[in-house]
Amino acid sequence: MNSWRGPNSFTVRDVVSWGRHCWSGTPYALQDDQIIDTTINDQGVAHLSTRLVTELSGGERQRVHVARVRAQRAAVLLLDEADAALDLEGRHHLVSTVREEALSGTAVVMVSHDVHRMFTCAHRMLVVDGGRVVMDSPPASIDREQLARVQGVPEV
Repeated sequence: MNSWRGPNSFTVRDVVSWGRHCWSGTPYALQDDQIIDTTINDQGVAHLSTRLVTELSGGERQRVHVARVRAQRAAVLLLDEADAALDLEGRHHLVSTVREEALSGTAVVMVSHDVHRMFTCAHRMLVVDGGRVVMDSPPASIDREQLARVQGVPEV
């Protein structure tokens, strides 16, 4: 598989390949190389595939980890603050990725404090305050005044 280069010396391709480990020993493993290459390319990090992850910026690293998760080809895509370290290009790319996954039939659950982004890409929003769901509706039906109170800001 991957040749050991020491601790913390994993390439982008190594990290993305971790997403395929769940398919080891199954017929789906025969697709690993193709899926890894496609996912790396789709996330816009193909030019980084041989670089060590420790040499990447925070945003580049974040895109690599999104590629790793997408390489799993799971029925549910869970993203927790996946937009946190991304620049504008990376955030745009993430929204496109989320839409593409949802349109392909994947259930996408995305946690983010960036409510404005959620308004642009979410089909449904759950707003949590103190561990309780206080709103659960399509973005167009979200009470923005209540959301602002939950967020602790004057307006959203």
